[in-house]
Amino acid sequence: PPPAEDFSHLPPEQRKKKLQAKIDDITKELTKEQDQSDALDKMRGVYEQNPQMGDPFSLEPQITHTSQNIGRLKGELSKYELWLLEAAGGEDSSHSTINNNTG
Repeated sequence: PPPAEDFSHLPPEQRKKKLQAKIDDITKELTKEQDQSDALDKMRGVYEQNPQMGDPFSLEPQITHTSQNIGRLKGELSKYELWLLEAAGGEDSSHSTINNNTG
């Protein structure tokens, strides 16, 4: 990966802080996308039960886009968590967010 992306050009402690901050940002963004996905699903359900309120198929592009974003963010999160593990090296990394990602 480009050095700027995995922060490997930084000293170990600084690198871990940057990676953790990036993981926190991605987690926040992922939560937002998942909330949006849930809202769209509920809206689609309402539209299906009450067609006069709207066309459920009109939501499909948004639902697809949100799903793709969630997939991309999960991939990024895994990548940064792996780099954080590597940055932690042999240290005890139990305090990190690894394994804290229950989709």
